[in-house]
Amino acid sequence: MYEIDIKNKLQELTGSASVKLTVPPLNVEGDLSTNAAMSEGLHAENIASGLEELDCIQWAKVTGPGFINIKILDNALWNELKEILDNPSMYGRRQQAGKVIFEMVSSNPTGPLHIGHGRGAAIGDSMARIFSWSGYGVFREYYVNDAGRQMNLLGESIFNRIQGKEIPDSGYKGEYINEIAMQLKSCASQEECSEYAGKLILKSHIDVLKEFVVEYDTLFSE
Repeated sequence: MYEIDIKNKLQELTGSASVKLTVPPLNVEGDLSTNAAMSEGLHAENIASGLEELDCIQWAKVTGPGFINIKILDNALWNELKEILDNPSMYGRRQQAGKVIFEMVSSNPTGPLHIGHGRGAAIGDSMARIFSWSGYGVFREYYVNDAGRQMNLLGESIFNRIQGKEIPDSGYKGEYINEIAMQLKSCASQEECSEYAGKLILKSHIDVLKEFVVEYDTLFSE
């Protein structure tokens, strides 16, 4: 893969293992760009000349202080495409040294999930799958915000409903509060209501996400 060859060359020229390649804007000439010279405090012209030694590169030009744009040879692009077509199921899959934690959705266990959480789940899990496919060790985490003011308000809202009292203006008033109050009508305190309701709501979150084909390695409690 030409991108790996370019990264390896950049690491050789800069002495850094953390060099990055990006795709320049559509109105900028070149297929790839790097700021390796600027980040390492080196002469960009020397790095550009070194990159042009690679068989896959048509040219490498300094386009700004420390920035280098790179044009890939058509033959290299065609060879890459041929590799994809010859072995589509394994293209891009390789062992990586790094590990990545994806903490996603992590909704407060105070109410049902909404469409915004679905967006976070879709993006987060898609990225996790891409990183996993690319060879990284991937760990999915759901951070449970089960402490603090919002949980206290949840417990107060449910306990007041059980006691037949008004829910405070800052409390939770959705229909789900009535449903949980029916399940927890033996709660003896706001704190007890908060604890048990949080567990019920969290379970509903995880169940919904499983139906969305998003699962976690751990649930991390606040």
